[in-house]
Parts: sequence; C-alpha cells; structure tokens
Amino acid sequence: FLKWIYEETGPSHSERYCRFLNKIAREIGKEYPDKLMKARCYIDFTDKPTNIRLEDNIVVNIDLYWRDYSTYLYEPKNSKNRYFVSVLKDWLKEKDRKHILVSEYLMGMYGNVSLPFHLRHLLAKEIPYLVKLGIGGITTQAEINNFYTYGLNYYFLAKLSWNPNSIDKLAEGLKDTEIYEHLY
Repeated sequence: FLKWIYEETGPSHSERYCRFLNKIAREIGKEYPDKLMKARCYIDFTDKPTNIRLEDNIVVNIDLYWRDYSTYLYEPKNSKNRYFVSVLKDWLKEKDRKHILVSEYLMGMYGNVSLPFHLRHLLAKEIPYLVKLGIGGITTQAEINNFYTYGLNYYFLAKLSWNPNSIDKLAEGLKDTEIYEHLY
C-alpha cells in the first residue's frame, strides 16, 4: 500500500490516497449507506487533489501538523500557516462544512514535553476564525501522561468548542498556576 502511495511518478500523493479512500468508502457505503468514514489528511496528504472528488460519505480530517503556533493561523505573513489556511479553503470548496475537521497539535508535537505550551489566547482567537471559515469541527491528540503539561489546552479547546465567541471567565486575568488550582 505505502509503496503505491509514495510512487514518484504519476498523480500526487493526495490524489492516490483519495482514490484509495474512495474505493473503501464505496464498499462501506454499499453495506452501511448511512455511515460516514473519517480520512486523516496528514503531512504530505493534506492538499486537496485536483482531479478527484471524494465520496460523500467521507469526512476529511486535515492535520495542521507543521503549522506555526508562535502566531495565529490566519496571520498572512506566516507562510506555514498561510499554506494551511489555503488547504482548508480548497477542501471547503468541495465538501460540506460538517465533513471538514481540523486536527490541532495542542501537545506541540512533543517539542515542548514538560515545558509550558499554553495556547488559550491563541485558541480564543482561532476557534471563532475556524467557525467563520466554515470548519465543521476540531480534534486534537491527547495523552493522559502529558495532561499536567497540556491539560489547559484541552480544557480551553473543550470550552471554546461549546462557545467559540468567548474565552472562559476562569482564564481572564488568572495565571496558569491559578487556573490549575481551580482545575485540580
């Protein structure tokens, strides 16, 4: 399978991957016509292919793997983040918004293990932006062993997912250590 996906000639990686996904989705659709299948568009599979349309029963989950958390996703001067915004907009042209999800790396891709990597203010600005853009949902990876380092990110993602236009009052004016005292 991977050799076929990573062939150097012919269609792009994303196109070959999406052809493969479509085959699976059609088979699933025969037996379970009311079910959806989630496809992770990860690293070099994030670009929407130009020559293929995904089946309607596929939910696209776009991983913002190499994005830059030092600035907002929508910051026009940041080429990494600008790339991901363009990818999201391309997918939104094809799929219903409820079938486009975003995966954030609120753990810092392990680059910040044991160091603070708190993104509450960034999330407070970006969640409303993603909603306005038309994204249907947001996911993240989480590990219980890293909760004390990244737990605030998970907490604020959950809170802002319910009310994207307002950061939780608990966070306003409090230091991270004070927030942790309230959570534990």
